[in-house]
Amino acid sequence: MNMNLYKQYYSSSKNFIKSPHDEKPKMIFKGEVYEASFYEYLINELTKNNNDTFKLVGKHAYAPKGKKFILTGFYCDKFGKCIYNSDGVSMAEFDAIKVSESKLVFYECTLIQNPQSLKGCERKFEKKFTLLQLLFPQKEITCVVVSNNNKTLNKFKHKKGYEVHLHQLPEVDLLDIAKRSQYKSISAPEGVVSANSLNKVNSDFHYLTNFRKLTAELFNGCSLSSMINKILPYNGLFPRLYWGKVPTSQLIDKIGVVDAEFIIISINVSDPSNPKLRYYFQKSLKGVFEVCKKPTRLHNKKLSVVEILALTKSMPVKNRAELVTLEAEIAQCAPPVC
Repeated sequence: MNMNLYKQYYSSSKNFIKSPHDEKPKMIFKGEVYEASFYEYLINELTKNNNDTFKLVGKHAYAPKGKKFILTGFYCDKFGKCIYNSDGVSMAEFDAIKVSESKLVFYECTLIQNPQSLKGCERKFEKKFTLLQLLFPQKEITCVVVSNNNKTLNKFKHKKGYEVHLHQLPEVDLLDIAKRSQYKSISAPEGVVSANSLNKVNSDFHYLTNFRKLTAELFNGCSLSSMINKILPYNGLFPRLYWGKVPTSQLIDKIGVVDAEFIIISINVSDPSNPKLRYYFQKSLKGVFEVCKKPTRLHNKKLSVVEILALTKSMPVKNRAELVTLEAEIAQCAPPVC
């Protein structure tokens, strides 16, 4: 067994140790170990083919020391995760990236076989694919889906821009790794580059700048169906639109009593064929809350919070009658209930 698996950081190890016989934490931890084992495979391949034109982006224990948070760009966090940030918000995390002068390959590991869950994986992969196309318009982008079974891989086998790789998790004692693993730096072989090096060759992409432009069109009267058509090519990169804010007093019968002057109306378009309304409110000193049975404060780094704070001053005030019209438009977009 590759002992380097004991030198990685696993975010789910504590939950697995607490409930080693519970299938959910076990599978989450197994997925982390699987991804680390595949990265070790890539490191191995790199040392065998040291004349390869591709460079492997260092992550996990192979990430360079002195890792720093970057507002916009690629970086490795303190646990070695390879992340792309835009305006301080995490847009994507990558299991592995290889890059050459003309190509960029990113790898996505999954053990999932359930068809419905795989659809969710596909949406995430497509979002990352689109992001990388925006960041590297001169490079050929390829997504390699990595799994331990052909049932999963067959879904992506003939998809344009995709390749598949069958990788088996080596025989390991998962509980032993969970208990004994200690995150330690490992000297990277030749051919491993820092995540920051990608920032020297990528194009500018500022999420909030693009998001404001899209939302301004909806604010200015563009129809919801037209907006959905505009964001379709982004493949989920913009999962929400904001329509405006309605005085809370007009919505008491709908959402109950809320301690805020306005309710912010968001349209979740992560599934463009089935848009859904979400309701938020803002408290100046206590952040942004989502309206539900028990109003929930959202983490300040959550993308929806960053979006709302960026739009607060420009968000138009609407009324209940206009909201009813929007609800009717959404009903027309949604698929029929069988």
